[in-house]
Amino acid sequence: MAAVECSVLDFFPENIMIDILSYLTPRELVRNSRVCKRWQRLVKDQRLWSSVSSRVLWSLLRRFLGRSLVCLHLRGLLVCVRRGVFLTEAWLHALSSRCSWIHTLRLTHTDLRGLHVIMLPQTLRTLELKHCEISAGFFMAQAKQAPPSLHALGLHSVPSITDLHLLSLHSVFPELVVLDLGDLLRVTALGLQRAFATRRSGTLQEAGSGLRELHLMARGRSRRLAPALAQGWVGLQTLVLAGEEVHLGLKSVGRLSELHTLRLRACSISLHTLTTCLRSAPHLRTLEFTDVQVVEDEKERTERTQMSEREGEARSTEDPELRVRQVVCTLLPECSVSFTRTHTGPELKTTD
Repeated sequence: MAAVECSVLDFFPENIMIDILSYLTPRELVRNSRVCKRWQRLVKDQRLWSSVSSRVLWSLLRRFLGRSLVCLHLRGLLVCVRRGVFLTEAWLHALSSRCSWIHTLRLTHTDLRGLHVIMLPQTLRTLELKHCEISAGFFMAQAKQAPPSLHALGLHSVPSITDLHLLSLHSVFPELVVLDLGDLLRVTALGLQRAFATRRSGTLQEAGSGLRELHLMARGRSRRLAPALAQGWVGLQTLVLAGEEVHLGLKSVGRLSELHTLRLRACSISLHTLTTCLRSAPHLRTLEFTDVQVVEDEKERTERTQMSEREGEARSTEDPELRVRQVVCTLLPECSVSFTRTHTGPELKTTD
């Protein structure tokens, strides 16, 4: 009976638990997050923090993190109770002065239209924006102050991002080596190519960026940016393709002469398409699949059926992943292959 009484809260639905936790102060929330993993997850719910003032937030940062803070993820609208404004210049200035070691900032569902990139901490090396709003001049260079020297930038589902923003990135962040673009509505493949792609024209190399790693993901109505790779990209060493960018991107892999790592995510792909890609890219050394389903087209299915009739049932039940490894071993003996499964949702769209 005592054991049941001690764990009675475990049977409460999460919505009720969040309602109970909403009566606690921010300091009490932080303390209760140490009870167990479930409570820690509940305390992170944005409904408990949506009305926390910047003064209380800074009190928590000083008390529990202080100058040891190196990575900060703000999810949801950061609202100040007294003034009703979003993330402010003063707040970012305080972040810079009080958290002098911070190098990664992730913002989700945040309004940045009244701010500029130069207001971010100078120690930042990685910036990720998801479902955020920015102004037309957010990335524009300004003479009064230099922006942080970003090495990695991620932009996902930021509706106001355009080709003009990408052109600004080239000049504002000359040390940028990793660019992650996903589900952008107003960015075009031509704009990406003009902003970052480096191409060889005859024996001369056209001026471009120092970008070494590119992530592209597209779903639904978002623009497809993989055609930016069609004319080559000098210096690009790592390419990550996800969703509906996979089919278009694989057609250009053979033109990326310095590419050594290819990662495919969240898609279905035929073995024939993959084989054609690998034959055009003998320079690949690492091939990674995450939530990728390898399927057979009609021709492959017919050939496998005929071979299974001659060689027995063992051939007909062969694992598709094993077939991929065999193809890679034959075409690219020095290339390593890995498969990772994390997707548990509906069936992924097939890439033929």
